[in-house]
Amino acid sequence: MNKNQFIEALTKALKEKGFSRNERSDVVADYESMINEALSSGEIETEYIQSLGPIDAIVSTIPMREKTLKNQRDKWVALTPFVATISFFVIGFLLDGFAYAWLVFLLIPMSAIALNTKGISKWVALSPFIFTILFFFLGFAYNLWTVAWVGYTLILPLGILAEDRPLKPLMVGISTLIPAVFVWLFLSEPNPYYGFIFLGLIPVILYQNWPQLKALNIKKLGLGIGLTLTLTAIYLTLGFTVGAWHPTWVIFLLIPIGGLLYTRLVEGKKTPLVAYMPFLSVILFIIIGDFFNLYEIAWLVFLLIPITGILTGQDD
Repeated sequence: MNKNQFIEALTKALKEKGFSRNERSDVVADYESMINEALSSGEIETEYIQSLGPIDAIVSTIPMREKTLKNQRDKWVALTPFVATISFFVIGFLLDGFAYAWLVFLLIPMSAIALNTKGISKWVALSPFIFTILFFFLGFAYNLWTVAWVGYTLILPLGILAEDRPLKPLMVGISTLIPAVFVWLFLSEPNPYYGFIFLGLIPVILYQNWPQLKALNIKKLGLGIGLTLTLTAIYLTLGFTVGAWHPTWVIFLLIPIGGLLYTRLVEGKKTPLVAYMPFLSVILFIIIGDFFNLYEIAWLVFLLIPITGILTGQDD
């Protein structure tokens, strides 16, 4: 057995025993370093690896440093559906807030992210949920639907902060300033044409996605740009002609859905069904809530996300 075969077998055995990803990475790195040092000292690769003993025996001697902590975190995550359900009915019945009480169910994915993600990546992952809560709070409480959606644009600077790239301070500044200027202008003197200020985010979006854009084929990039421009034209037309800025904004959720479909149907890569559900759930929620005035039960569609994950066995 050579080093690569040993590392592959060790990784597989650690995973089967329930070691966390971080633990597996640490153990594998230690053994890779150990083997490299032995080889640099003149040891014969196969003989040294054989001297380490059977893989199962090695794994049995390694303590699971994170497994207990992970189990504790999992327990807290498992409790959040019960806490959210109790909170939902308390807010709904006592405060007559069924229209927005469903937001407490966002605590379920938020708790999992908060307990299992570290650093700026945690806030990037949490930001869609935080801005969703902010969006509906400002909308229901103050009827600020026309500006509340701007919070979602702040996901962009958060994503840039999570990367170590040149011009980062400049791009974060631009992507933060533009939404702030829009909100200030709109609250001072409402005008739908102020929305064009967000065209200034195009260079920032290209900057953030440039590594991915370089890796894209021309066909996929062209289709993505075409879909985005088409949906933007439809949205602006409906907004300026009939004032339907809300809820027609949900059509932009077709962009990530289209990307997932392209990956699956054209590139032939497997995309889990659960990956589509956050976008489809938001669309269904808005349709049921806005068109049928059933926000008090529309939140149930978000249960499709964990249900789909459980039924398909795909929770990533």
